Amino acid sequence: DLKGGYLSISKWPECEDGYLIVKPIRNKEGQDTGKRMLGCTNYTTRHCTNYMFPTNYTQDKNKILKLNNGKVFCSEFKAEVITILNAIAEIFKKYPKFRLTFTSLTNFLTGKESKTITTFMLNNIEGYGIYSEKPSYFITKFLNALIDYDILLKTKDEENHKKIELQNINPSDETILEIYKAIKRH
Repeated sequence: DLKGGYLSISKWPECEDGYLIVKPIRNKEGQDTGKRMLGCTNYTTRHCTNYMFPTNYTQDKNKILKLNNGKVFCSEFKAEVITILNAIAEIFKKYPKFRLTFTSLTNFLTGKESKTITTFMLNNIEGYGIYSEKPSYFITKFLNALIDYDILLKTKDEENHKKIELQNINPSDETILEIYKAIKRH
């Protein structure tokens, strides 16, 4: 697909026989947006969800994955997680009584403007829109993994409103690896 421009076919280390090839990015209605990404050839047969957007495209496998005690680890993913956790900490530092919800955190990560984002100027905090090009199911899996691995905590406030609190700002590499694997599980 020539619309992929500089994107080239890549062998993905996690798949024995899968390759990342140029695929269209579709909107919520399933229509081609004209933009391209790399997606795994095993998507339809094995539901492999490995992909790479043009914004983080690289052929340098050391920037994508590195070996850590014999385990596959995504160094860029770790940096993203740390950025997000620092952003959440900054939000709570600026606004100690702020009620961060699953929806407001999703809006923050995807760069979606909302009354909460605008009112509290969350769009000025580093990490805003970090996952603007990721599909919604990725954000849901990502946040649920952060909750499952005790990085974030779902609670209720005095008025019984659901909120999310930051429980662990410094997760270990092993925990981040487990979160990464939980999200990438096909």
